[in-house]
Amino acid sequence: MKQKNFLKLLFISVLCFSIHTYGQVVWTGATDNNWGTATNWLNDIAPTSTSDVTIPAGLTNYPTATSFIFVKSITFESGTSLLFNSFIIGDIIYNREVTSNWHLIASPIKDHTIEGLISDNDFVTGTGSNIGIGTYDNNSATASWKYKENSSTGAIMNSKGMAVKLNTSSIVFKGKIYDGLALTSITSGITDFTLIGNPYVAYVNSDLFLNHLSNTPTLIEQTIWLWDGTKYITKNLAEPIQIAPTQGFFVRARIDVTVNPSMLSHQTTDTFLKQKLKTSFELFVNNGVSKKSTKVFYIENKTTGFDNGYDSSIFGGAKESFSVFTELVSESKGQKLAIQTLPNSDYNTTVIPVGLIADGKKEITFSVNSNSLPSDVDIYLEDRKNKTFINLSKEDYTITLKEAVNGVGQFYIHTGAKKLSVGDVLEDLNKVSVYKSSDEEVTIAGLQGEVMVGLYSVSGKILKEEKINSNGISEISLPNLSTGIYIVKLKSDTDTVTKKIILN
Repeated sequence: MKQKNFLKLLFISVLCFSIHTYGQVVWTGATDNNWGTATNWLNDIAPTSTSDVTIPAGLTNYPTATSFIFVKSITFESGTSLLFNSFIIGDIIYNREVTSNWHLIASPIKDHTIEGLISDNDFVTGTGSNIGIGTYDNNSATASWKYKENSSTGAIMNSKGMAVKLNTSSIVFKGKIYDGLALTSITSGITDFTLIGNPYVAYVNSDLFLNHLSNTPTLIEQTIWLWDGTKYITKNLAEPIQIAPTQGFFVRARIDVTVNPSMLSHQTTDTFLKQKLKTSFELFVNNGVSKKSTKVFYIENKTTGFDNGYDSSIFGGAKESFSVFTELVSESKGQKLAIQTLPNSDYNTTVIPVGLIADGKKEITFSVNSNSLPSDVDIYLEDRKNKTFINLSKEDYTITLKEAVNGVGQFYIHTGAKKLSVGDVLEDLNKVSVYKSSDEEVTIAGLQGEVMVGLYSVSGKILKEEKINSNGISEISLPNLSTGIYIVKLKSDTDTVTKKIILN
């Protein structure tokens, strides 16, 4: 025992000597977050202008500096953070863990270059001379991603994101720390999705980003889209997130958006904002190869129409061959929603259209997870085409699709305490969505069966009449019309409803 204690003391003494001799200083956060407190550093040795500082992962406290930092270098392990409101004199090395898949990133290095990023990392090689660095081009009709080569050069804009794929388990950023305001210029294109990122060595609060006074008017949706390594995930005000240092993400915006230091914080291992668990469910669809999902939240004072920041589209910046979504319960314009938020009442009367993008002749399975729903409320899936109700709260539902699908009309979610059957639900034309999909076309979604469609002027003059036999989605071509308000009348054997459309 004495020998073991002696060896331990000898090791600590040698370590302290090495740290002191070679300028290596390690942050522990043993006392608090204050960079200037000596007891926050290993062996109470605070850094000097010649120190090589290391900030390790897995700690409770991470440093905040309120005055100038003078060091030789700071090395950050993946997920660690530093808050500062002054200048940092010295180089930084930020390591971010990655897998063998693609990741979205943003650079935390001031005046960073493509050639510098390539020199410091081992990127995979691709088709021809391409390597694993891609920039997103929202104005390309043929390809959304433009790939770099080993010989590529040029400046990296800190506020813009990139996609990377490496041969190693981490990507490293080396140079002077970025300390500016991350303003991203938005250019209109084929798609309105833009890849931006968090260029800071601290976490960005997505609530603060989405609600920032300079961002709210410019964002088409108060939503961010991230790539988790296998699929795009959607986050909004109903389910906020702490965006990790160097993380890239997509937004939909009209003009410039801003990420700035007022949105930053420290985090430990939990990157999701801690909050009271919200009433919600997540609907999953599995085709045996991949599993996709869509979420529905129930929040007080929200509506069955579109609530910006609480209703969010699926990612539309890349083509999907398999996806699940919902459409608005009311006032739908065909938005494919990854997240829908409804009022936390009227569970028994709300019917949610479920949309699917999938190939034909494929077996798919529906399942559900719910949180904090009333104990007497179950989640039912209606398969209108096969006249079937399944209580997903108790069992999964597996079906083989006869043909490819891309839209709503076959599947609906019902919630309630009563066991449902086909006889409980009648065709309700009020729940059918009618919206202008272009200046020459009206889309009717959510209808199964025959219906007479009439188009009228506001004065009651009939402009077009057509009988359709819908299988979920039908497009009706419009005659040559001037701008204004028009009425669409749907009439079945049991029901009649009118909807208003506006041509601009």
